[in-house]
Order: sequence, then C-alpha cells, then structure tokens
Amino acid sequence: MAPLLLWTCVSAEPAALFATLLAVGLRRVFEARKSSKGESCVSTPESEPTPLYGELSQAQPIPWLALGPLAEPVRAISTLTQAPDAIAMQSLLAVVSTATQGLADAEALHGAVPISLFLITVAQSGERKSACDGLATAAIKEVDQERERHHRLSKRVFEAELLKFQKGQRRKRSNDSDVIEGAFIAPKVDLAPEPPLVPTILISDVTIEGVFRRLETGTPSVAVIADEGGQFFGGHSMKRENALKTATGFSKFWDGTLFSKARASSEPVVLYGKRVSLHLMIQPGVAQDVVGDPMMKDQGFLSRVLIARPDSKIGSRKIRKDAAYIGAVREAKAVMLTYNERMTCAPKTPPDLCRVRPTKGRTNEGTIYRRTDHSNYQRTGIW
Repeated sequence: MAPLLLWTCVSAEPAALFATLLAVGLRRVFEARKSSKGESCVSTPESEPTPLYGELSQAQPIPWLALGPLAEPVRAISTLTQAPDAIAMQSLLAVVSTATQGLADAEALHGAVPISLFLITVAQSGERKSACDGLATAAIKEVDQERERHHRLSKRVFEAELLKFQKGQRRKRSNDSDVIEGAFIAPKVDLAPEPPLVPTILISDVTIEGVFRRLETGTPSVAVIADEGGQFFGGHSMKRENALKTATGFSKFWDGTLFSKARASSEPVVLYGKRVSLHLMIQPGVAQDVVGDPMMKDQGFLSRVLIARPDSKIGSRKIRKDAAYIGAVREAKAVMLTYNERMTCAPKTPPDLCRVRPTKGRTNEGTIYRRTDHSNYQRTGIW
C-alpha cells in the first residue's frame, strides 16, 4: 500500500492526488472503527439502541412550607405508609380539592375560575400508592356510605310517589264533586315527582360519558380518583378515536365552563357550574406514553395537570419497633383522626354558604370568592 501511495504522490496531478489521499484516509477511518473493541460501526439487531433521552434527574423535595396546615397530615400519611412524601401529598391534595371546590372560586386574570385540581402521580408498583389513597380518601368514602344509605330510602319514597302519580293520571272522574276536588289537587298531581340526586362523591367510572352522566343526575361536585390510572389511559375513553373528546371534556371541567351534550333520543343537556377533581396514579411506562403524546400536549390537558414522580423507596424500608417510631406512628394516627373529622364535616356545610353574595378573602395567591347559588341548593356547589 505504501509504495503504491508513494508512486501516486510523485506521478499524479494535484486533483488526482487529493482524491487518492481522501480515499485512503476514509478507508483507514472505516477500518479503525470496525476493529475498535471488536465491534462493527454498523448497528445490528443484537446491539442495544442508544436512548434518545437521558436518565431522569433526582426528584425535588415537596414544598412543605407551601402546604401550610396540610403538611401535618401529609407527614402522617407518609409515616404510616412509608411511601414517598410526594405520593402522600398528591393523595391529600386531591381530597382537599374535592372538599373545597364547591365552596369557593379563585380569581384569575380572566375572572373567577374553579379551585379544582387535576393530579397525576407516577410511581411503580410497590410504592404504596393504594395505601396513601386509602388513608386520604377514608373520610370521603365514609360520607359516600352514609349518603348511599339515605339515597336508597329516598329512592323508595320517590318510587312510591311516582306510582301514586301514575295512578292519579289514570283515574277517571265521573261526577262534579270529583272534578271540583281535582281542581284543587291538580297542581300536585300534574307534576311528576323528581328522582333524588345521586349523592355519592367518588366516581370509579373514568370515562367522560360516565362523569357527565353522574353530574347530570347527581351531586354537582365530584372526584375521579383512581389508584390504577391505567384504566383511564388504557381504556375505551383514551382510544385514538375517543382520546381528543375525553381530553377536551376534562379540560372543560377544569376550566369550569358549561358542558353541553345533544342526544338523538332525548333533549339536549347543559351543565353549569359543575366541579370535578381528578387524581390518577399510573406506572412510569404509561406516563411516558401520556407525556409524550402530541395530542395531549396540543390540546392542553397536560398543562392543566400537576404531575409528581418521586424517587423510589422500594428496598429501603425497614421494619422498626423502637420507641421513637412507635411514638411517631401514634402521633400520625392522631393527626389523621383530626383530618378525617374535618373532612367528614365538610359535606355538612350549611347550604346558605352557597347563597350569599360573593365576598372576597385575600390570600397569598390571589382572591377567593364564595360561590353563589342560582338554583335549588341540592344542585349547587356543596358536596
């Protein structure tokens, strides 16, 4: 190779010389890469592809000072479950948002907006997501159970009144006394009784149709809380043909704007002033698909969601029996008892709170307005 290259350098023209040197240089670079570490410079099916993104940075600590009085129950949940603080915080914020979203609005640049929160918690299996969710939502579940018992009784009363109404409609009057009597009771008989509202707060059906139906027939303030959020992002509602409709619907609930739906088999339905909180717990693999979905970004759903992905605690938990830990657990249980009592009392807020004139209360983040009532209190913003 060397004598041939030397002869070419002596006898060739400058252009030919440059081309020869370039060809030899490229060949040497190719051979060097091919022989380096015994690997080929051409990727093969057996070789691992180079990831297009780097490793995730370490999670930042949660803002304890910003939590204010909510910091104590967050610490209590974290102590009792040994879960990351961020998971405990997300679970508690979802419940507090549900308890308060029907009582007040926040002032923004374009007017009053709901204080409802949309939350997504990203964590692997074994991070105690369900345990945190169970402790945080215990008060709401207790309220739901009590309301469900009363709802069954109210439903039986409604069915009896409806049967009486139907019998009154079929009755035929044959004399004057019946006609005169019917004139006095007509206003009561001519109006069919209304079914009782579904009073439960938690919604397990995470489809937009299920949420709309619940808000149409039930309490105006609800919460979609799922410790297995994969049923939302991997279910029927988030298939390609339904994903945009679902994301748009939840965005409307977050904005607090009216939501209308026209059906071919019934009259159109319009929802005003409804409040929805959302908390979905998902796996990291699902989170990558969600965050990387261009449709979710362009539609604006992700910009309305607070996402938390804490560092894992799997493999670092210890079974402790020392006096200090036992004391911490006892104190955490006392804090959760106070928290549950407060959250249980929230649904019993007097309806008059929603029927007063809007009043302002300055906070560090802006202005909070109490909501006003424009209809029957059962259909206002109390939960």
